[in-house]
Amino acid sequence: MVKFIFKRLLQLIPVLLLVGVVVFTIVRLIPGDPAVVMLGPEATTDEIAMMRESLGLNKPFIYQMGIWFMNSLHGDFGSSYYYDMKVTALIVSRLEPTLLLMFLGLLVSIVVGIPVGIISAVNHNKFLDRFSIIFSMLGISIPNFWLGLMLIFVFAQKLHLLPAIGYIPIDEGNLLNSLKYLILPAFTLGLQKASETARLTRSSMLEVLKADYIRTAKAKGLSYRVVIMKHALKNAMVPTLTGIGMNIARLAGGAVVTEAVFNIPGAGSLIVSAISRRDYSLIQGDIMYIALMFVIVNLIIDILYKVFDPRVEY
Repeated sequence: MVKFIFKRLLQLIPVLLLVGVVVFTIVRLIPGDPAVVMLGPEATTDEIAMMRESLGLNKPFIYQMGIWFMNSLHGDFGSSYYYDMKVTALIVSRLEPTLLLMFLGLLVSIVVGIPVGIISAVNHNKFLDRFSIIFSMLGISIPNFWLGLMLIFVFAQKLHLLPAIGYIPIDEGNLLNSLKYLILPAFTLGLQKASETARLTRSSMLEVLKADYIRTAKAKGLSYRVVIMKHALKNAMVPTLTGIGMNIARLAGGAVVTEAVFNIPGAGSLIVSAISRRDYSLIQGDIMYIALMFVIVNLIIDILYKVFDPRVEY
């Protein structure tokens, strides 16, 4: 196990290097000049040239990339052109609502998706199975922004149960008060992933329930609950874990739209504003943090494979 984790950590280096090269290149292909965006359309050619020089944008492409990589190795992703502060500090200041939103969205997807998938598989071709299939199809088909607006309309505007928009940091109130602002966004973000998790759990469970060892367990007189929860579910969780790991990456992307709908000042809304302002350093730093989070989550998922299925070999 230790050897496997060490090898996977070494593999993170080329992955992050490749992501860095791709991100740095694509960001430079975005139409628009940061100097022009910062100075406005009335800026003269000389003013734009001076601004580009101060930002280091007049240097050759390879030189800019090399400097950025050298600084990134020390955790320095540069300074934001617009906010005039270090990218790392700016991202960290916006991570709290985004991480909480992603965690709650993931929790919704697991708590809703896995039980629905199990119930569907156990009641194969029955009413509950067909109902869960319809639920899954609806969840996958409904866009996040539309679902968010509907939840705001019902639970905030009509029932007045939850706040519609915004977010209060934990240090300005308390955790419960902050979570209250994230309930609707979490369901907006998590219900679609719950549908995907339900479908994956259902298909995995149906395959496992046909296995010989399940029939043997039933023949031994084990209770139906023990057969399903201890024998079937544990073996069916390996592909489901893969789906959950991929959903975490999708949650990061979905958080961008969800934060925009609910006006949450998180890392997702930060990257949207950075793109509109051509803030190269902030875009690159934000995406690199997301990439790092994604590869670490994949490592954790691989380790969990062994926990749920000891037959898995690394």
